[in-house]
Amino acid sequence: LVPMALSRYLPQSGRLPVGEWLRRHRLVCAVLALHLVVLIGLDLVPGRGDVATAVGTGAVGLALIVALSPLGRRTRAVAAT
Repeated sequence: LVPMALSRYLPQSGRLPVGEWLRRHRLVCAVLALHLVVLIGLDLVPGRGDVATAVGTGAVGLALIVALSPLGRRTRAVAAT
């Protein structure tokens, strides 16, 4: 069992308030964008990039596009994670 003092830091069931969700989503999207920049950099290193890495980088890019789109919260959250 988790001590009561720590339980307040654990997720609770239900939806996050919009403002809190947006704050967290922006942070996750920023991390995803940095991840994409690193992957692109690795793809450009001679001898490192191949079709598999390009497909993986493309998938991360597509996920970022969906995460930043005007779709619903659930779709954007799934894309970002």
